[in-house]
Amino acid sequence: MDHFILPSGIDHYIKIPYKCTIKYIPGDFLTFPERHGWKDNHISEDDAFGGREPSEVEAFFQTWLYFGMLLEVLHVAGVEADTYDFVCRDDVHGTAFITTKSLSSLIRRWQRKYRVSSECHCWLFVTGEYQPTEKFLKLSGCKKKPCWRKLVTMTDIEGLHMMVAVLQKVHWFIERYCGIRENTKIIPAAKSWPVDDTIALSIAALGFTFSEAIEDIYRVRGGSKLSWNVDTLLKDRLRRANWCPSLIDTTVTDFSIDGLYYLGANPQRDTEDHAQCTELRCVSKGLNRDVYRTRHVTDDCQCEHHEPSMDRMLDIISNGGTPLVVWTETDGKPLHLQEHKSTPGHVPSVEIGADGMPVIPERVPIYVAISHVWADGLGNEHQNSLPACQLSRIQRLVDEVYGFGPNGKPGHAPFWMDTLCVPVRKAHDVFRKKCIVAMRNIYQQAAAVLVLDAGIQKIPVSAPLADQSMALYESGWVRRLWTFQEGFLARQLLFRFQDASIHVETMEQQISDYTKNLRRHGHYTPFVDIARGNVTSYYTLLKGAVARVRLGETDLNQPHAAFLPLMGSLSHRRTTRASDEVLCAATILGMDPTPFLDPERPIDGLPQKVSLADLRMETFLRYMGRFPAGIIFNRLPRLQRDGYRWAPKSLMAGRVVDMMRGMDVVHDYNGIGRMCRIDGSSVALAVEYPGFKLHSSSFARVEGSRMVLSSSPGSQKSLYQVELLPEGDGDFGRWNEGLQYYLVVTKFSTKEADVWGPAILGSRRPDDGLKLRHECCARIKLIPAALEDNLLVVPGEKLQEDTLWFVQ
Repeated sequence: MDHFILPSGIDHYIKIPYKCTIKYIPGDFLTFPERHGWKDNHISEDDAFGGREPSEVEAFFQTWLYFGMLLEVLHVAGVEADTYDFVCRDDVHGTAFITTKSLSSLIRRWQRKYRVSSECHCWLFVTGEYQPTEKFLKLSGCKKKPCWRKLVTMTDIEGLHMMVAVLQKVHWFIERYCGIRENTKIIPAAKSWPVDDTIALSIAALGFTFSEAIEDIYRVRGGSKLSWNVDTLLKDRLRRANWCPSLIDTTVTDFSIDGLYYLGANPQRDTEDHAQCTELRCVSKGLNRDVYRTRHVTDDCQCEHHEPSMDRMLDIISNGGTPLVVWTETDGKPLHLQEHKSTPGHVPSVEIGADGMPVIPERVPIYVAISHVWADGLGNEHQNSLPACQLSRIQRLVDEVYGFGPNGKPGHAPFWMDTLCVPVRKAHDVFRKKCIVAMRNIYQQAAAVLVLDAGIQKIPVSAPLADQSMALYESGWVRRLWTFQEGFLARQLLFRFQDASIHVETMEQQISDYTKNLRRHGHYTPFVDIARGNVTSYYTLLKGAVARVRLGETDLNQPHAAFLPLMGSLSHRRTTRASDEVLCAATILGMDPTPFLDPERPIDGLPQKVSLADLRMETFLRYMGRFPAGIIFNRLPRLQRDGYRWAPKSLMAGRVVDMMRGMDVVHDYNGIGRMCRIDGSSVALAVEYPGFKLHSSSFARVEGSRMVLSSSPGSQKSLYQVELLPEGDGDFGRWNEGLQYYLVVTKFSTKEADVWGPAILGSRRPDDGLKLRHECCARIKLIPAALEDNLLVVPGEKLQEDTLWFVQ
């Protein structure tokens, strides 16, 4: 696996033992087992591999799946190689291991044989079809003949198919014995396999590399691309670094095997307690504010704290201004305050110069907004102050952005930082809320936002771009809620590395060029660009959605159009104060956060205490008003007060793909749900979906959370298996014969299949009219009606496809 990229200074940490007892000679890959005495039933665990010893089985599969794939694909590509080109011996013990150091040079030879013009947009590149028609070539005007130099011949088309067939065969075994994650679908390993985990990992790594090479060299998309995420060994390394299960799950989804191998080499250790966290959600308490301590630049520093004039700061905030600070170190009060009068809604443009840094027009106020993670030690829970060493350092970094300093322009650039400019004392709470309301203008009107993250600042700008990109991905900054808002609102976003600040757009271009150059030299490691994309794509997608809402370009011109992009952007973020989430979400969407600061408390006589976070979320939902109708089927932790039980408790509770798992996004999730008031006071989400009315006389026959539902539309009887999915994974156990129960589904299944569809169980009191209380999520699938005689069945009545539900 040493053809993969690792962090600077880190050696390859997984050695692949060479266990083969014979050399693989290129020939017919698919008949290799038969030629060596293995029958079809021998190559599966079903027949105990023909009664062979585990060591023999392991040697056979390494020879066939690893070296067979390696040598056959290269042979078909016209590149000859030998088994021993990929075997080396340990200097101490003489143990044989596999090495792929020469793989990139061999792939480079392969590339030169099939050079494709990057400027051509012919049929093969656009559609992935192997053989365009003459008519299409004529209509498209494609005259880039070099791109068809090889592929238009039938021989090479067959060769391409042969490569894909080899990869698909190898993939079948890896999927069968190791388990593979296919996006949101997890295919578990079904059988035991006496093959060392490292050998299985190496087979998957080689399959991944060849899949990427085929797609790039032949410009073929679709059929050749397979998932090769054999991640058990790599996930174990992340667990040992105390990564949260939800972050591991997200990471395994984000990256293929190349990125996981890089991260597994030297994962940053997480110091928080994740014992109660799950793959869906991190419940770590995060920052402990009771023991929080502001840090100095060095651990042995004991310099004094400095605080701006509080009277002057409160006066500026009262007048609607933005307090800015300048650290001078030249007089008795070196921390000076300036006032910036913001113009709400006015965002002057800032261009990027040839050096990749912002060029500020004269009319734009030069101030920098600092974005940082409190866990790094730049916060202060008790007063608006920082140590002199930190102030001096921050001022220097801000000055460098715009050329101030000893070797540049005289003076200093002012900056805004929450630690210094948002009052923290309880007596100043009203001023703090004013700052929160003004947050959008503060960050939008700054000439730039400078990110100070402890992890990123360990990486020099001279480091390989793989290290820079992954430092962004692993940083604490990309995991926090408030920092997402700050990055989203920035006109110009800069990341501070060890020795310089880099503009995000400059970095994006550098990384794009870097990955293209790697491919040109036979290295297929897309994780570098994926890491960058996972940091910046959320901003791009959400900014586009919010802009369309604000410009009236959406169908309904409502904030709900940005709801799913917002949820996707916040899904992997965290905050110490859960109640801050809605304030950030409202600011991002351009909504006035004032109504969410002190929401009205309910007077419905509920015994349980409603938290400030829940109250703010309920208020936020009412202000949003409309949502994708399929939100009622979400499997995330939900609000518990009637009227809101259909809604996620937090937009950070899980990814959008988790919310929609098992659903047909095109059909099941379309339509708009509208919040409305019923009976003058209670609220509900109005949606239209098909469903079933359950006969309450049969509830006593239901055991646990599983039941079989029978419905008889006309003379045709349908039978459904239903599984209730209450929060906490326990049994439902709350049947009340005084209630009428309904099952709401996304659609009526028309054919029997081993596929579950999403559903919810709802209840209605006789005097509740149209209101339907969301009891829990469920799933349903159609099963053969002939099974009814052997099952305890709950009868039900099929309702119309467009039944209107007022879900509470």
